[in-house]
Amino acid sequence: MTTSKSHSPSLISRRRFLAAAATAVAVPTFIPASALGRGGAVAPSERTVIGIVGWGMMGPGNTKGLMNEKDCQVVAACDLDKRPLKSAVDAINKHYA
Repeated sequence: MTTSKSHSPSLISRRRFLAAAATAVAVPTFIPASALGRGGAVAPSERTVIGIVGWGMMGPGNTKGLMNEKDCQVVAACDLDKRPLKSAVDAINKHYA
């Protein structure tokens, strides 16, 4: 029994996909800290970027503590309830102006 593999020119090769994915992942690491708009910002490769999941009871205090760290930046928030989510986004945006 023989099987033949048909290659369609419209399909992307695994190698091309991996190269494109690697490029997409690597590109953000080349953005200089000065381009991020934070005065005295730590270089992207020298800081921790965090997203907050759940605002609840501990979220506000933990987020404030993280935002006060020089080498940490909170960039996202997630909560199932829209009211706490709005509070989280407002607090993060206010901190980073």
